[in-house]
Amino acid sequence: MSEPIIVIGTGPVGLRFVAELRKHQPSVEIKLFGNEPWTPYNRVKLSSLLAKDANWDELKSIEWQKITQDKNVRTYLNCPIDLIDPANQTVLDANGEQHSYSELIMAVGSRPYIPNISGRQLSGVYSFRDMNDVQALLARTVRARHVCVLGGGLLGLETAKALRKFHTQITVVQRAGHLMNNQLDDVAGLMLQQSVEQMNINVECGEGVIELLGEQRVEAIKLQDGRIIACDTVVFAAGIVPNKELAFKSGIHVGRAIKVDHHLRTNQKHIYAIGECAEYQNTTYGLVAPGFEQAAVLAAFLSGQAAAYLGSTTATELKVVGEQVFSIGEVEKPRRPRADEWVFQQGNLYRKVIIESGKIIGAQAIGAWSEARRVQEHVVAGRSIWPWHLWKFRQSGELFSDADSGVLDWPNEALVCQCMAVPKSTIVNCVNARTSCTQAQVISETGAGTVCGSCKPLIAELCGSQTTQASEYWQALLNTSVVSLILSFLLLLMPAIAVADSVQTFSFEVLWTDPLYKQISGFTLLALSILLAIVSLRKRVKQFTWLSFPTWRVVHSSLAIVALFALLLHSGLSFGVNLNQALMISFVATAILGIVLASVISLEHKLSISQAKMLRKASLWGHILAVWPLPVLLSFHIVSVYYF
Repeated sequence: MSEPIIVIGTGPVGLRFVAELRKHQPSVEIKLFGNEPWTPYNRVKLSSLLAKDANWDELKSIEWQKITQDKNVRTYLNCPIDLIDPANQTVLDANGEQHSYSELIMAVGSRPYIPNISGRQLSGVYSFRDMNDVQALLARTVRARHVCVLGGGLLGLETAKALRKFHTQITVVQRAGHLMNNQLDDVAGLMLQQSVEQMNINVECGEGVIELLGEQRVEAIKLQDGRIIACDTVVFAAGIVPNKELAFKSGIHVGRAIKVDHHLRTNQKHIYAIGECAEYQNTTYGLVAPGFEQAAVLAAFLSGQAAAYLGSTTATELKVVGEQVFSIGEVEKPRRPRADEWVFQQGNLYRKVIIESGKIIGAQAIGAWSEARRVQEHVVAGRSIWPWHLWKFRQSGELFSDADSGVLDWPNEALVCQCMAVPKSTIVNCVNARTSCTQAQVISETGAGTVCGSCKPLIAELCGSQTTQASEYWQALLNTSVVSLILSFLLLLMPAIAVADSVQTFSFEVLWTDPLYKQISGFTLLALSILLAIVSLRKRVKQFTWLSFPTWRVVHSSLAIVALFALLLHSGLSFGVNLNQALMISFVATAILGIVLASVISLEHKLSISQAKMLRKASLWGHILAVWPLPVLLSFHIVSVYYF
């Protein structure tokens, strides 16, 4: 019996890895270690818990509930790992027990960054990162009168907003020149600051804290410019430090975090790192979505698939202190050729896209932007953006038309829920697996919408309209289309059949040269053309209900094969000249456009709704326009044959 897989870390990324591995290896034994006494929870909602906008039940991890029901997973809460022995493939836990592993996954996360400044050890100084911090801050809010939050990033602003609910005076101190400087430019940062200050939260930007003042308790902070701000509580929310100490003392290479390759492997065999503790190509990610992506890649790789991690494009789309903020990719225009930025600003709305070589490489917005997820998908997938999109953006702040902006038209790999890294395909599969699927069922099963909730309208849209179902008899329709296509290519590409050199033996040319045979094939073509038109009657005449319309499509396509074969016999592969040539071109064009239409109808369940609509409409009108000249040309052809 092989040794179990050991996962160190019960944070969101560790739990996601276990869930992903279960999809590939349902029966593999797993040991899961966590260093907190708390049941695993959703860290992103800690600020909501601090503000008492959420309760403990709302923070419970959906994936943890599934793990506890898995008999092949053994969990060790409040049991940190103290030592790793790569040579013997064992770990030693805090209780002194040794555990062997076949593969070891480190998802040990990070801790708050506490700058090395005087006074940080004083009473009344807190950090905000985990459940223990929330408990301490909740106890402190009863007596706090003025709280200084050090850090103007996402975590700092959420902390400030949560503490403001207790009618406490709040000051946010940001070392950088504007708020959320890693996600926003100075214009967007200033707009966000104005929104923050409207909530009666003071903001000090461009000034770092150099000292915490006080005897035993913190009494004030001192800024770089010498100013002193009196306060009785300080909260550090100025970033994170990856937890790499366990790896370092176990002989694993570290830099800013634990160094990994494109398979998330460390330098030690059978040891991997994912999430905030991992460093890939000198980059660490402080958001949960890249960790989820790493977890999925590693689970697939350990299951024998050719999966590789190539880095992540980080995106932020959250309500920050009540203001909708979106950011992805580059914040400022890079100093490179063919890079440009386009800005739309109107009232309280601010949107900017950065374009390089016809592709979006960065975008940000203050205020609600319905296209944010679509923009994100373009950035991640490297899709092209066209001049008319940018012109529309400059005029209206929107890049895409209403027809192609709906979530139903997104590619399957596009992320609907950024917080939980849930792609559209996962939600669609959940919806299609049920006769009737509610938004609540999708959220419960996939985890989408359980963090910030901004994707819930998209989930509702997917629940309301499932993907296009395959047309009845689509395979038969596709097969007949392929046969028709082959015959059409024969008519187009093959040269006319040469006349026989001798009359001593039978020659097939008699079929298209002998008047009797030509009349037979000609009137056969005429009869088939009339029959082919019946499909139009079935669609437009309500009283005509014999057979279903999909059945008539297949009949129509099958008759087209017979008609093309009859045309081949009638013409001998020769297009003729003048009127005959025009008639042949019209007939073959009608056939080819009909083949395109049938192919679109057959495969529309594999296309996005907007693609299917566009292609079906274009090919249908093309088919109809090609048919219109046929009756006139055919009439002239018959008259010319019998008159002359």
